[in-house]
Amino acid sequence: MLLSTDDYLKLVAGTLSADVMPAVQGKAAAAALTASIDALRELLKRREVLPSLATRILPQGEALDTQMPALLRTAGAQKVLLPPLATGEHDAVTRFAALMARLDAGAKALVARRGGMTAVCEQDATTWLRAVAHWENDYYSAFFASGLPNVVEAQKTFQSLTPEKLERHLQARLPERKGLRVTEFESFPGGFTNETFFFTLESSGMAPERLVVRKNSPRPFFAFWAHRAREEFQIVRRVADAGLPVPRPLWLFIDLPDVDGDFYVMTRGLGRMVGNLKGATETVPESLLLSLAEFFARLHAVPLANFADYLATGDTPVKVGDTVEAAVAKNVAFLHHVWSSADRLPSPAEAYTIDWLRRNVPRNRNTPVVVHTDCFVHNFLVADGKIDMVVDWEAAHFGDPAEDIAYVKDQVSASMDWNRFMTHYRACGGQPVDEASLDYYKCLLNFRNYFGTNIAVTRIPRGLRDIRMVPLGSEYFAIFMRACIEAARGTP
Repeated sequence: MLLSTDDYLKLVAGTLSADVMPAVQGKAAAAALTASIDALRELLKRREVLPSLATRILPQGEALDTQMPALLRTAGAQKVLLPPLATGEHDAVTRFAALMARLDAGAKALVARRGGMTAVCEQDATTWLRAVAHWENDYYSAFFASGLPNVVEAQKTFQSLTPEKLERHLQARLPERKGLRVTEFESFPGGFTNETFFFTLESSGMAPERLVVRKNSPRPFFAFWAHRAREEFQIVRRVADAGLPVPRPLWLFIDLPDVDGDFYVMTRGLGRMVGNLKGATETVPESLLLSLAEFFARLHAVPLANFADYLATGDTPVKVGDTVEAAVAKNVAFLHHVWSSADRLPSPAEAYTIDWLRRNVPRNRNTPVVVHTDCFVHNFLVADGKIDMVVDWEAAHFGDPAEDIAYVKDQVSASMDWNRFMTHYRACGGQPVDEASLDYYKCLLNFRNYFGTNIAVTRIPRGLRDIRMVPLGSEYFAIFMRACIEAARGTP
């Protein structure tokens, strides 16, 4: 008698986990195997949870769908072609998918009509968009809470940049160094946008140098702000010139014919990691968090004039002379452009979120500052209980210092008194921060991750071969969506 599909999936996952994993020694093989097990568990969860969940949540979504035609007519969008509903004998999951696509099309049409509606229609559209967003959030939150095993980060298995290529390009860049060799070249795990490699550079008559390569992936998942190597290089170089604990960018390589992404070489820190994308992997001492407050204060104090030549390149929408409010509005407009033109899975809550962000930019006449916006335990090295070096600047841009503060508030508050953290930030020269704006920036940064994850997952049917996308599309997607919905709850 054949086992059910679920039984086969459980057998495969159990065998890989209990029998194969202990025998795997190679880092790349162990990472690929862990990702495979997580993908099987995800498939099991979908088969077990989705039918009943879709059945339970369909009536509320169908009620929202019945309200949509009249709302579109009032907004002047009655000619929008809506995907059909799945009727007849279709199962609940199929009906839910068709309904989600239909609501997504309607939500996107309403956002497109903003500015041409009457005041009453504006309010009705906002009310409906909020209701759809909460409905979708309830669905993903329930799915996420239904017991998916912990997801272990996987390593990239491809390395288009080889030690031989790196050595050849460094020899061409540094002809004065005799006997130049690249040794101990290895890929560093993690990263969804840029690839990281460690290596040792040896040259005759010189002490070996332990260095790092930051390379653009040929298919980046999160293509926002300073994700390109040339932009990250420019920003980090100026932050390093200001004396902050960041890598020192050394050499930038652009448009090489034998490498599938630009990259740059930088110095390597001596500290150690104390966390990953899921959070801290050990107790975070207050001294470390206070050093983070100090780092933010120093970073936000770097004059915008230091970046004047970079701002003039047009690689960022922010210009010298912009206010914080103008800079944030430009950054949100950029995200809206990427979102509205991207291939993505239906998610009408995304329409609600970007609409809310566009309409609620905080008032702020101060001068923008450089912000990291991804600075916590997964992106800094620690030595002697303090930050030794802050890395991964692909999300850096120019905006409100409150962005960095909002990003870490929940994590910091879990380990120390938040007022003490902010008092130390201000004592170290931190910029004025309106804490009433923190929810806005929490929503903004989570939206970046929220729809960026959607875009990445959408590439799976188009040939993206990264098995990490399977759990990323449910666990992290649900976390980011929930954070957006909760942060946007306070205002219309």
